[in-house]
Amino acid sequence: MINQIRTAPIIDTEGNLLGSDSEGWTGEAIVMDKKDFKQGMEHSKALEKGTELSKYGEGINISDRTWKTIESNGGTIMEPFVENNSTQTIFYKPEGVIDGVDQNPGKDSNGAYPIGPGKDLYARVDGVNTSAIPDGKVFKTPNALPRITVDKAGVPDISGILENFVPKIGIVSPPDPSWNNLENSIKKTPGTSNPIPNISPTTLMPAGGF
Repeated sequence: MINQIRTAPIIDTEGNLLGSDSEGWTGEAIVMDKKDFKQGMEHSKALEKGTELSKYGEGINISDRTWKTIESNGGTIMEPFVENNSTQTIFYKPEGVIDGVDQNPGKDSNGAYPIGPGKDLYARVDGVNTSAIPDGKVFKTPNALPRITVDKAGVPDISGILENFVPKIGIVSPPDPSWNNLENSIKKTPGTSNPIPNISPTTLMPAGGF
């Protein structure tokens, strides 16, 4: 039984709990393709085949039931950095390198990457763009680690922070050219309430390519 083996949780790309590796439940959850999973696999092999959840750059839906199973075995429930509760795809700009550590392996900090409807992102972001953000603007996060919740209408909110009272976060003009891909990730036509995400390769490709 999974709940009798005190090893680190392994989750597949659909958010299902596969089992565990040799690290112990206190280890961070790892996301991997289920075909690469073997119960009790060495932690080093799990990291080779998968990605720690806090560095996983794709939207994922991990149920409360899965987190409760992890917690009941001594593991820790992780909070997502971005919750997309809307019915539309939103986009994020990766945080990039902090203190010499890449927070978004495999993602370019100049890029714009999708988070599907109803999905969560556990990796750090610099900002997001949704259909509710005015044309020519982006939604910038602070340097701390707040949760960003996007409601059903696509309106983002920074947990515990009033964006109107903190300068240079929330809805702002792109701070520099590295934000251009995020700004242009969703086509917004005046008078249109349901813009269509612009997910062409040219939009997702950072300046200069990957």
